[in-house]
This record gives sequence, structure tokens and C-alpha cells, in this order.
Amino acid sequence: MENWSKELVASRKLYEANVVQLLIDSLSLTKEDSVAAQKAMGLCLSPESKIKDVIEERLNFQAAFAISKRYTNDYLDKLVSKVIFNQGLAQNDTLPQSAVANLQPFYNKYKDQLELFKMMQALNERIKPFVADLVGSSEGILFDLMTAQSFAGKFQEFTPLTEEELNFVSELKDPFFYTYLSDKSKEIAAINEKNKLKGGYTIHEVPQTKGEQLLADIMKPFEGKVVMIDFWATWCSPCRSAIKSFEEAKKALKEKGVVFVYLTDESSPINAWQNMISNIPGEHYRLTPSQFDELKKKFNYRGVPSYLIINKKGEQVYSKTGFEGSSVITNILENELNK
Repeated sequence: MENWSKELVASRKLYEANVVQLLIDSLSLTKEDSVAAQKAMGLCLSPESKIKDVIEERLNFQAAFAISKRYTNDYLDKLVSKVIFNQGLAQNDTLPQSAVANLQPFYNKYKDQLELFKMMQALNERIKPFVADLVGSSEGILFDLMTAQSFAGKFQEFTPLTEEELNFVSELKDPFFYTYLSDKSKEIAAINEKNKLKGGYTIHEVPQTKGEQLLADIMKPFEGKVVMIDFWATWCSPCRSAIKSFEEAKKALKEKGVVFVYLTDESSPINAWQNMISNIPGEHYRLTPSQFDELKKKFNYRGVPSYLIINKKGEQVYSKTGFEGSSVITNILENELNK
């Protein structure tokens, strides 16, 4: 920590401050807890404080709170992870419902900031120190470029940058990065609005069923049709690549009556999912993680993308993890259409 750059120290202090704020907003504090929280927050926000002291004080506050409330530090670590990484809020596999009820308003309020902290934490704690060791410096245009590339990754999910993110980028030394990312963000936002007006995609309410019954409920509106089901995720690069490469063939098949159903789960962030599907014509469902996992297990899918083709009789005629190419899929669908 003694060799950390000023940028890394400032970023970590901001992260620690938000962890403290998370605990303050998400849990009920006694008067004593509040005093400890303010002390920890004061160190986080002080320009003169040492990062080692900041981290120790936050951990001391967390430990004291754990003892006074009979929570374990493991519980509190999971609580922080649930929000910082925006996973598991709905499925609630490790947290009591009361904690989730408190977390959701906090996440809704600080969503943009949390996403920014998540991105910068990965960049500052894992990638930048490694590169700094290689080049012998922790500053310069290389690090600005790495930061810009991290933000640009959101464009692959058709997600424009938030105001918080653009403000952060504006502080980079070379103004080119801000200009490029700002213009690209506006372009993505305009494309999303245009696609939403264009339509061609449908968001379906998810049936409250599981397994065989869930699949039957999803298929019910499309009885008598040839259906291709795509198991995918917004964060999955092979999924996105396959969808794009299949676009032209899909247009012709759709005109012939093939129905395209896209299934994902809550690991696909809601905003990214809504933005992306506006550019993916078809029938869309965002399942719960347990629903998604049950279907993957049923068909022995190892991951995403995975594909299931069902014929006019409701029979499964193709099931595969991994995209075998437009020609393979097209031939199977054409054969089923002609039966």
C-alpha cells in the first residue's frame, strides 16, 4: 500500500467510504454504531489519512457492528458483495428477506455509483498494479487508455455511460478520451431510442413456474410453430457474436414463420438487457437464476450460448451448447419448416 499511486489511494478511499455508507443505509445502527460509522467515514474522506488506517478503521467498524448485532463478518461481507456486484438481490440465496428489502432501495439510489466503483475497483486493484510493475510507472497515457477502454466495454452491451462515469472520464489528462466516449455514448443512446420506437421485439412476463412446466408455459403462445430458443446473457461475448452473425439468416427465417425466443436471467443487468434486446427482434424472457439453471440442467447445457430447436409438433429436434454457425442452424430450421 505504501507504493500506491495517489489515484489508487483516492479510488480506494472512495470505495471504503461507500462500503461504510452501504452499512449505514442498509442496516439499523445504534447510537454507538453511528459514532463508529462517522469516525470511519471521516477517515475515508480525509485527504491526509493513510489508506492503511482507512481500511483498518472500516474493518473495525464492521467487526464492532458484527459483534453488537450478532452478525458475522462473513454475513456483512456477503451483504457488501451483493450490492457492489449487483448479483443475487432477487434470488436471495444467502441473505434474509429483511436485508434484501433494505438493500434494494439503497441499490436503486446509488446504482450508477456502485457500477462505477465496481469497474474502477477491478481496474485499480488488479490490472493497473500489474501493468505498473511491468512499465515501472503508475501514471501516463497508457493508464488513461486502460481506463477509457474499461468504460468503452459498456458499448458492447448497447449501454451508454452514466453521468457519474462521464464525470470520471472528464478528469483524464487527454481530453480526447472524454470527447470520444461522450460522443459514442450519445450515439448508443440514440440507437437505443430508435430501436425501441422501431419495435420488433417483445418482452414477456415470466411464468411463475419451473422446469418442464416453465418450458411448456413459454412455448404455449407458439404452438404449431418452429421455435428456436437461444439461452444467452448480455455479458457473454460469444452470445453477442452469434446473435450478430445470425442476423441476416434470421430475417429470412422469421418471414417464413420461425419464432425466435431469447432466454436470459438476472445475471444480465436489467438496463443492459433492455438496451440490447431493442436491437434483437424476437420474444424475450428474463428468468430468475433458479429457473434458468433448471432449464440448463434439463438439457445438460454447460453454459451460454446454448440453443434448442422445437418443431411444429412440440418435439425437440436440436440441442447444443455453442454456436455451430448460421448454415447449420439455418438448414435445421429450413428442414423443419418444410415438414
